[in-house]
Amino acid sequence: MKKIFLAAAITITSLVGLSAPSLAASTTVVVKRVDHHRPMARPMHRTNDCYVETVKHRDHGRVVVHKTRVCR
Repeated sequence: MKKIFLAAAITITSLVGLSAPSLAASTTVVVKRVDHHRPMARPMHRTNDCYVETVKHRDHGRVVVHKTRVCR
């Protein structure tokens, strides 16, 4: 009876040992990079949403006007 159990244990371990490399060959690892800012095939057409901002302030009693262009 001991010989049958020993033979069965050897058979099972040899089957597991031989089947593991064949299973490893079919395993595939997929790494996918998620990039939300993908480059576009052509550049985007942007409209100029610009305006001139006028700021007035006093400097030593004089009124100074600064005009700056602001684009969004």
